[in-house]
Amino acid sequence: MSNFWNSIFGRQEDVPKADGNEELPVDIPSRKRLVDKALLALNTSATWENEEKSILANFDYQNGHFQLHLDEDNPYARVLYPFVYTTEMDNLQLVRHVCNDCNANSDNEKVIYTVNGDRNEIDIHVLSSVLILPNNVVPVLNRSFGRMFGWQNAFVRKFERLRQRSEGDKARDPERLEGEWNREMSLLKEMELSHQQLGELRTAMPPREPLRLGELLRTVLGVEKPFRRLTLWVGQQQVVIDDSDSIARFDLIAKARELDRNEYLAAVVQLTPLEHEECREDVAITLKAEGEDEQAAYYRMTCHKMPNETPASLGYLVTGPMVLSFIVAFDKTDGKRRNDEFRYMWKEALEMHKKGEDEQMTPEQQLVCEIMDENVAGFIYRGKRLFLQKRFAEAIVPLEHAFRIMQRDFDSFKASMKDVFFEVTYHLGFCHSELRHYTQAIYYLDMLMPLHRINYTVEYVNCLCNSGDMRAENVVNELLVHTDPDRYDDEEGVPQQIQGFRNFLRRRKVYIYIEKGKFEAARANLREMLNEPENADFAIQELAYIAQQERGNSQLPDSSATTTP
Repeated sequence: MSNFWNSIFGRQEDVPKADGNEELPVDIPSRKRLVDKALLALNTSATWENEEKSILANFDYQNGHFQLHLDEDNPYARVLYPFVYTTEMDNLQLVRHVCNDCNANSDNEKVIYTVNGDRNEIDIHVLSSVLILPNNVVPVLNRSFGRMFGWQNAFVRKFERLRQRSEGDKARDPERLEGEWNREMSLLKEMELSHQQLGELRTAMPPREPLRLGELLRTVLGVEKPFRRLTLWVGQQQVVIDDSDSIARFDLIAKARELDRNEYLAAVVQLTPLEHEECREDVAITLKAEGEDEQAAYYRMTCHKMPNETPASLGYLVTGPMVLSFIVAFDKTDGKRRNDEFRYMWKEALEMHKKGEDEQMTPEQQLVCEIMDENVAGFIYRGKRLFLQKRFAEAIVPLEHAFRIMQRDFDSFKASMKDVFFEVTYHLGFCHSELRHYTQAIYYLDMLMPLHRINYTVEYVNCLCNSGDMRAENVVNELLVHTDPDRYDDEEGVPQQIQGFRNFLRRRKVYIYIEKGKFEAARANLREMLNEPENADFAIQELAYIAQQERGNSQLPDSSATTTP
């Protein structure tokens, strides 16, 4: 047993001093007498076993069996509360996840597990280390036992809750699930605007499929009009294309491969609105090399929509973002090899699903393991990867293909396939929101609201707030009512995810107040947030913004003042 204890706690070489510079009782007989006396005061007693340079006590306390270990030359007693819980071997990933979660939040007690191969089960234990002093051994042991009981209850509650949530998805590693959740919440956090300059779109990552000019303009600027002319400058070379279909198929990113490191590719595309042949729009596009690696070459693309010859009498209105800047990439790997790799992964996922081997799948295989249509599986796989890499402009194309195909058969889907469709819908809404296509984004996200999933709801609220939608304040208020802490059990408390969601809603509410010029209401909420770790930075930033706005307004002339001519 001593090696086991030492492997868990290590050996404390530096022996602390008691008050009054008195040496602590480190010899085993002295500490044994202190422990016996303390256990007697706690209405229990121990049976002792001798080991090499140590002794081990076994005793029962409040329906729990404990072991206490005393080493030579060490004033710390090592306490074990064994076999607090037992579960099947199939739940190993869940056990590991909950143990990590408990130990990350504990100062002293540790929750560990051991595997019983004979019974094919996992046993859970709680460990602690306490300092044996003559004047406090009773309260120290009593407090330690209470905390160990508490961590037993905490483990069981967390484990059972997680097991119930994962009943329909046992194949997923909970740590991997949490990682994916945190990744998406990180992306959602970036969408939560504060009152600062918006800046450019987020950086994208490799690799990519060819993104033709027609798809690019439709995806990024919402342009779906006949093309009149493409004028292209690559360094000193100028190219003019007048055929509309050729312009739509043109691959600007491949053309950019001709650039030297410090050169720009510049292009102007002339467009004709479908409804008004006499009107014209120009889109100016520039690409600048941003470096490369073994897999891809990167370019910063900036698109600027410039309306020309638009008579007011026609009532023609330019809509959508006027300027966008983002990163695109040219994939240097072989396209056929990428397709072969996907096809192998997908077919393997289908076979594993048939055999019930879902727990061995990768996250990518989990996503497509029930999709029998190879094209749909490929679109979803590609779109999800681009989404997680923040390549939102490129992700829209495959995701839209998957959405249109799956939408036709939605009514015949079983629950797991509907979940895949909802994920595609969410990713589409998110990508459009990143490109500030809020009308399209809300179209997709609105159909997800009845599902009551936090990440879907967060993105929907972000869209409403960032676009200035008149529904935003009412939606936020309603969600705050539904997540009120009074609705939750006092013993369990508000779940961490719900508390984080409430903080998000409160920040969004302040944002709406500031947008509407309700500075006093915003300031009252921000003062409360100053003492809250999750909201403090936001509060400081927004209070500074309010002060800046009020200083700016105070310098404007008073419109209510009258002057004498």
